[in-house]
Amino acid sequence: MALSCLLMTANRTPAHAQEMETFKVVAIEYPPLLGRQLDGYGTLFVLLNEYANAHFKVKIIPDFIPPARAQKVVYTGQWCLTTYPPQEGDQDTFFIPLRPEPIKLGLYRKHHPANRQPFKWDKLSELHGGSIAILRSNIKSQFHHDLTDAGLEIIYVETPEQAIQLLLNGRIDYAQGDNHALETLSNTDAGKLEFSQSYLFEAEVGFHYRISCAQQLFKEGHVPHILTAPTSDDLMQ
Repeated sequence: MALSCLLMTANRTPAHAQEMETFKVVAIEYPPLLGRQLDGYGTLFVLLNEYANAHFKVKIIPDFIPPARAQKVVYTGQWCLTTYPPQEGDQDTFFIPLRPEPIKLGLYRKHHPANRQPFKWDKLSELHGGSIAILRSNIKSQFHHDLTDAGLEIIYVETPEQAIQLLLNGRIDYAQGDNHALETLSNTDAGKLEFSQSYLFEAEVGFHYRISCAQQLFKEGHVPHILTAPTSDDLMQ
């Protein structure tokens, strides 16, 4: 089955040597980590490019697509490299962390004089009746069910910036985001928002590759899922 994320270069150099293959990386707009208009396509892609220069025998470019489409592409296995998380239980994927500290995903709300208590919760049901903007997806995860069960109205958006703008304009009560989301805002707008002390979950910063694509991607002697595989001595201990 052809991989939609693979782009083969057919041109040759004057010396008739074959150019490096170029692989697309499935990505969504997620500033400041990822974005078409960001320097180097965002901090995550800058780190990924550094990794690729050291360990890949191919070039990489980001393929920015809407979240719902990214989910469909990744869940159907039509990729070799992705920054969008694959489906849980996919045995043909391997994750490479690119930064030691994880990002924390929580909620933003507007500063308001009535909000005298820290923005935190023990159960999501404490936010019952509020509206929340999250990234659109085709497949409803447990996270979606948790929000619905808590009595929150879900508003779907295509980018985190849309969620923040809806919040700043007073059209929603909460916006899903991470602890770096305000880095792309002006000081004035950033000062209007408050990030929750409670987190929905944490996520490592990195990328996934398909194990079945490893031979095409990596330089000889550097295939992470092989290098980290347990030896027979490890299994006997």
